[in-house]
Amino acid sequence: MAVLFVLTFSEKEYDSFKRLIGANLAYTCREWAKLINNEVTEAKRCGDTVAKIQVKYDEFIGYCKANGQDADSQVLLSFFEIKKTEWQAKHP
Repeated sequence: MAVLFVLTFSEKEYDSFKRLIGANLAYTCREWAKLINNEVTEAKRCGDTVAKIQVKYDEFIGYCKANGQDADSQVLLSFFEIKKTEWQAKHP
């Protein structure tokens, strides 16, 4: 059984992420949620575990500043990898 890690954002912060990340995110939070829900449904149908990891805007920006990086999709994916590792440490 695999674990599907899903990147989520709060609806309130989605537009802030969209301005930073641009075309790599769905146009609206509702569209993003629909894409994610389709993946979650398929993973559960296959018997996989789903771990939704919400990235907070301020935390992401702090990570970028602390590491001297511009906020973009690649850095967001790197940050998401850190969050996945934290989740895995809490759920052995």
